[in-house]
Parts: sequence; C-alpha cells; structure tokens
Amino acid sequence: MANHIIHRYITQESHKLEVQARPPIAVTNAVSWRSEGIRYRKNEVFLDVVESLNLLVSATGNVLRSEILGAVKMKCYLSGMPELRLGLNDKVMFETTGRATRGKAVEMEDVKFHQCVRLSRFENDRTISFIPPDGEFELMSYRLNTQVKPLIWVECLVESHSGSRIEYMLKAKAQFKRRSTANNVEILVPVPEDADSPRFRTNVGTVHYAPEKSAIIWKIKQFGGGKEFLMRAELGLPSVKGDDEHGGGMTGGFGGSMGGAGQGGKGKRPINVKFEIPYFTTSGIQVRYLKITEPKVRLPLFTSTFYSTLSTSLPICPYPLLCYYMPSTFWLCSTFRAKRRLSSSLATFDMLYISSSPAPRVFPLSHLLQAMNCGFS
Repeated sequence: MANHIIHRYITQESHKLEVQARPPIAVTNAVSWRSEGIRYRKNEVFLDVVESLNLLVSATGNVLRSEILGAVKMKCYLSGMPELRLGLNDKVMFETTGRATRGKAVEMEDVKFHQCVRLSRFENDRTISFIPPDGEFELMSYRLNTQVKPLIWVECLVESHSGSRIEYMLKAKAQFKRRSTANNVEILVPVPEDADSPRFRTNVGTVHYAPEKSAIIWKIKQFGGGKEFLMRAELGLPSVKGDDEHGGGMTGGFGGSMGGAGQGGKGKRPINVKFEIPYFTTSGIQVRYLKITEPKVRLPLFTSTFYSTLSTSLPICPYPLLCYYMPSTFWLCSTFRAKRRLSSSLATFDMLYISSSPAPRVFPLSHLLQAMNCGFS
C-alpha cells in the first residue's frame, strides 16, 4: 500500500528545458558596459601607456631573454555615448593600409582588448574603435619580443671571508638618455638566509636588510640618465656552509645569477631591479591620434593637429579639449584652466606644455591657436 502511494508522486519522465540563446551584442547593438544619459560639466580623458621590461641576463653580461609587457589604461569622464578612435604607430597597420610613417613602427604581439573594442574593425584596418565604459578601465594589453638592453645595469661582486662574513659590492648605472629620470628604483640582492649583522655604505639612497625576503634592498628615489652609483654591504655568517654555496667571488649583472640564496641546492636567485621612468616607453609605442565623436552632445568644435618634440601628431574632435601631451601619457581637458603638479610645483595651465622630458617647452596658448589657424574663440 505504501509503495503504491509513493509511485503516485514519483514519476520516471523527464522534460528538457529549452532556453533560447541571446543574440550577440553585434546584432542588437547594445552596450552593456556603459549606461545612457551620462553627463559631465567637464569632459576628460586620461590615457596612460604603461610598460614593464622583463630581462634575463647571464653573469657574463649577455641578455638571454627579453620581452616587453605593455598596457593602455584609460580614465573616461565623457558625456553621452561617445565614439573614440585611437591610433598607434602599429607596424601591421601601416603595412595593411599602405601608409608611410616618419617614425618608428612597433609590431605588437598577443594583443588583448577590452570588450568595448570592435574587433571586426581592428582585424580589417587595425583601427581601435570603441565606446568606452565610464570611469577607469584597461583598454588593451600587448607583448613584444625584442632585444632590449638593460635600462639600469647592475654589476655585483660577492666576496666571502673564511665563511664568517660575506661582502657585496654593487655598481648601478643608468643606460638611458640624460634627459630621462628613473623614479623609485629598487634593487633587490639575494643573500644567505642565515646572514645577520648587516652593515651598509652607499653614496646615494637607502639600504636595508629584509630577512623575510633573505635580501638586501637598495632604494634610490631618483636615478638620472647616464649616472652611476655604488653600494657596499657586509653581513655576518653564523654558520659555515662553504664558499660555493654562498657565492664567493661571483660577479652578476642586471638580473644575473647571484649566490647566497641559501636554499640548499634549490638554485641561485637573480638580482631584481624595479623602477619607473615617466614619459618614456621602451618599445617606442606612440599615440598618434585620439578622435572623439558624440553627435547628440552639442559642444563647440575644436579640431587641431600639432606635434610634440617627438613629432607625434594628435588631431582631436569634436570636444573642446585642450591636450597636454607626453610620449607615454597625455591628458585631455575641456577647460583651459587646469591645475596639475609638474616638477614638484603647482602650475596653472594658461599655456600649452609640449614636452618629452620633465623640463617642458612652453607655448602661449593664444599664439599656438593662431598659428594652427583653428578659429577657436
């Protein structure tokens, strides 16, 4: 009787749920990453090109492997649904379109885009066209396999004294142009895990021992191009493990193998160098133009073409935007009076600054607009 009642409620039939697939965004023309009706009193675009350089250098100074990892990051505060077109000095684009370039063209690999970029258009004519999200986002990332010399070269001599103490002598040299400056330089040198009693001497920056990393960290706030600095460190060794394990007498270069890892045969760790160089890209990638169109937002037209000291053109329309341009970073502002900290001083931009170095070239705004004959009032 009980089994009969259970069979009344338990069935062996199955029903497949049919779910209709949503049409792709390309068909519906929907923009899921941006809301409608966005309004700003001041329209701004911030574009940063950030590159990191990975190098593997042997102890003899030969570059074994080098690659550049880059990203184009944006902050967009624009009204309406603006359409942006970004032009880079892309080598494939020049070959596809047959255009000539006066500067260096860069061949990018492993390019990845934000979902807002129209991939079909990029595949056809290498144009980066998109409706940007509101706020901050990463527009694209790329990689370049190219032979690059170390921008900061580090030579290190390690000397072990009877297994009781170990001495490091470092020389760091900037191999980039004097007009550029590397900021927040951090050189990490591995040392034995059982090292103690550190003593340091340097002519610039600060040095400290980081036992949690088993490393010496040498920090230099500003490293000018063409300059070189010295640092000497001495540490005690309470345990005797032999000169070979502590790397006695070994010379390393930038990223070269260094002794003293103290990991019992797990391999010797490399020297690690971190730094930032503003207004400078290792690959030579340049922003050739950024065009902005928004038919529904009625703003006065301001279209211009001008050149920085690196001969990079930058036509802009139709937003009334003033552009402060650097090779790796530029800012677009809808007002002519903007304040920005430049070279540790607060400047009011009644003039247009165009420069590829920390020391800007100054052009009176009225003279520049008159020279361009853009008719802006």
